[in-house]
Amino acid sequence: GAEPGDMLVVTGPCGGSILGRHLAVQPRCREAGLIAGHYAVHAAIDVSDGLSLDLARMMKASGTAALLDLDAIPIHPDAVFMAARPGDGRSPLDHALGDGEDFELVLALPPAEARRLVADTAAAPFTQPCTIIGEVTAGQGLFVVVPGGERRPLSPRGFIHALDLPSQ
Repeated sequence: GAEPGDMLVVTGPCGGSILGRHLAVQPRCREAGLIAGHYAVHAAIDVSDGLSLDLARMMKASGTAALLDLDAIPIHPDAVFMAARPGDGRSPLDHALGDGEDFELVLALPPAEARRLVADTAAAPFTQPCTIIGEVTAGQGLFVVVPGGERRPLSPRGFIHALDLPSQ
């Protein structure tokens, strides 16, 4: 249901859940109910397999594309810690885009609704601030804007379940 012009919002920081958060899952069920009851949400998905992979699935299901603002993606401190470990070889942003089991929500909302949601989540009853991380555009796939304004494809990454693999 995501529509070109919608803003993309995430309910909290992503990445690094393998350091223990994945064992104490707190899905955003309460937040999902609050948001669904008070905001015009066009599409939503939880981040269980990686932010970029789950967002790509939402865009594919909607027949749309996403243009992400990489500087806006909220990165969990665990992703920063993991990236600093010797031999990790990934940046905190890479962890935020590709690590799974964050169980945050990614939502597509009309711009005014997205801005209202972000403003409202700064206070109770929300436990995490929401962040606008991009917008929905016409087309297919994931894209980022790099310095200089060029739009480049972003390959989705995350956990691919055995059932998701193409048959041979």
